[in-house]
Amino acid sequence: MKLQNATILLVDDQLDVRQSLLKILQRAGGATVIACDGITEALEQLASTRIDAIVSDFALGRGTALDLALAVHQEQSSVPIFVITGDPQRVMEACQARSVAWNTIFAGVFSKPIPIQVFINAIASGIPPTPVNTTG
Repeated sequence: MKLQNATILLVDDQLDVRQSLLKILQRAGGATVIACDGITEALEQLASTRIDAIVSDFALGRGTALDLALAVHQEQSSVPIFVITGDPQRVMEACQARSVAWNTIFAGVFSKPIPIQVFINAIASGIPPTPVNTTG
């Protein structure tokens, strides 16, 4: 599966990880990837650009992917959010502490190291198809 014509917002506060994920997502074929390092920048991008999916590290410099997801769902609840984490239990505990079911706020949670093809397929499956104009 490929991410053709998708615009993906990549959020990670670690430059080296962000650059690696950027390459992975771009190689998945046809995706436009907008990379940023935190929640504030991510929300600014989301407000000004049509985003098809968000990929975020869980632990961000100022906050977490849960903070980002809660803010996103207030504005655009239909954008699927995929989380990458070294500690999936931490994600579940953070959601539980805020009385949020993880599978209602996140489209997927991936443990590091991420299985790349499974990760790409999950993102591609979570993005609604772009309507095609067949009236010519």
